[in-house]
Amino acid sequence: MTSFDAAWRHFYPAVPPLSFVMRQAALPFVRFHYLPGSKRYAETDAEYECIIQRLSALGRIVFDAGEDCWIVRCESPFGGGSKQRTAARSKFMELHPCKPSTRIGEIRLEDEKAIWSAHAARCSWDFSSSRQLLSAIADDMTDGNDWTLWFSAGSGRVYAPYDGGIDIFSNSADWIESLRDSFPDWLSEDVSGL
Repeated sequence: MTSFDAAWRHFYPAVPPLSFVMRQAALPFVRFHYLPGSKRYAETDAEYECIIQRLSALGRIVFDAGEDCWIVRCESPFGGGSKQRTAARSKFMELHPCKPSTRIGEIRLEDEKAIWSAHAARCSWDFSSSRQLLSAIADDMTDGNDWTLWFSAGSGRVYAPYDGGIDIFSNSADWIESLRDSFPDWLSEDVSGL
């Protein structure tokens, strides 16, 4: 497998691995919500199961089982928060394979003075081994201070969960449209698609 930087630049030469920046760059993407009615957080076991089911179904479409990919974590320079949030973030970091030793560089966004710290680790796609981490993201254990995504160096597809749903990116607008059509009930009712 090539280096992360070379693989990323091959598909996304003009944007960093931050899903909100990728959306702003008008790359082909679709956003799916975790819960009906665009509800953001699960409150019942049935809602948690719905989130897991949707994440798993989308993961099977984006990646082949065992596919070589990269997991990327971009750490926001805007830390802080309550002791409870700090403890949750500490738990999140225990689950995340991107440790300080996997640092690949810095990201400076044009409209911000802050510098994001980027980390990437090679992995094989396996939903069951990622389930706890995905649940932590869905529960917003990062308090918005870390953005995680999985990236296929083979297809260029990006699987970017957040605390309300998941953004899927691809270089193929047709593939994104087909994916969007496959799960219409999981889409936002907002005209923006967000």
